[in-house]
Amino acid sequence: MTNQVGGWSSLVTPDQFTQGMKQAEEAFGTLLGVSYQPLAAQEQVVAGMNYCYFCKAQVVSPGSSAYMARVLVYVAPGANPVVTAVERVLP
Repeated sequence: MTNQVGGWSSLVTPDQFTQGMKQAEEAFGTLLGVSYQPLAAQEQVVAGMNYCYFCKAQVVSPGSSAYMARVLVYVAPGANPVVTAVERVLP
């Protein structure tokens, strides 16, 4: 997958995730109360890397309904991934 600085890569499914996407996904562990299952993602080269995950989200409680969410993760050079935004995607 090739990226231009500032441009987003093509949308890929989990079986096509880059090593960076897999590592950035570890930041999901910092999110409590809702589980996020990535269905697709894109990456962007900046001063570090931005990752955008399109996820099936579900509140961790019996009987809760699933919904779509977008989770943004930033990884600074030499740093751990950090979730910068979580947004519900409305139908």
